[in-house]
Amino acid sequence: MQAYQQFAEHIARINDLCCVINLLNWDARTQMPPGGTSVRGYQLGTVSDIAHDLFVSEDTLRLIEAAKNELETEGAERDSYRYRSVLHAGHAYDIS
Repeated sequence: MQAYQQFAEHIARINDLCCVINLLNWDARTQMPPGGTSVRGYQLGTVSDIAHDLFVSEDTLRLIEAAKNELETEGAERDSYRYRSVLHAGHAYDIS
């Protein structure tokens, strides 16, 4: 379960960055002060780049493979949430 836990924590960090992007977008739509658009654009670009770089890193691939191997070794059901989350992350990694 250790490899899956590391995978889940890594993906959770990426998800946190995506939540920050959503918050910045919401704030831009509802509370943006005059003249704040360019600064917000840079902020969104920076956080988006960090999230993307973290996801497409070799660490992500290593964690996906380790989690998948661990789940298969444990005999996890292929339809389980944990197994499907690893497969979906692997598919997203492949197309990124």
